[in-house]
Amino acid sequence: MAGDNITYRSSVLLVGFGRDGEVIEETDMSYEDYSEGSPPLIDEDEYREKGGIRRVTGKVYDSAGHLQQEFENHYDEGGRYVRSRVVHEDSDRGLNSAEVAGSGVKRMALDV
Repeated sequence: MAGDNITYRSSVLLVGFGRDGEVIEETDMSYEDYSEGSPPLIDEDEYREKGGIRRVTGKVYDSAGHLQQEFENHYDEGGRYVRSRVVHEDSDRGLNSAEVAGSGVKRMALDV
């Protein structure tokens, strides 16, 4: 899915991985659906716990098909959020990334 030569427009691609790095779930949805109510892969601890999901990666594409954001979330064995890394595309300044643990930003970098 995510590795094919396909142009995604106004789309969000999510991939859920297990403890050993195996792909458990792949989801491709419209940006509108994603922003109106995140899927259980992102928002539900119990869903991740039952599925054995320990890491979720995401790519967010705008209406022109440009990659706007990439993220990687990590979860514990109970499906609870542990940390994430988010990279935003900023057309004026390059890539803006942050690593987040719990509820606070641990490190932020701007590549100019």
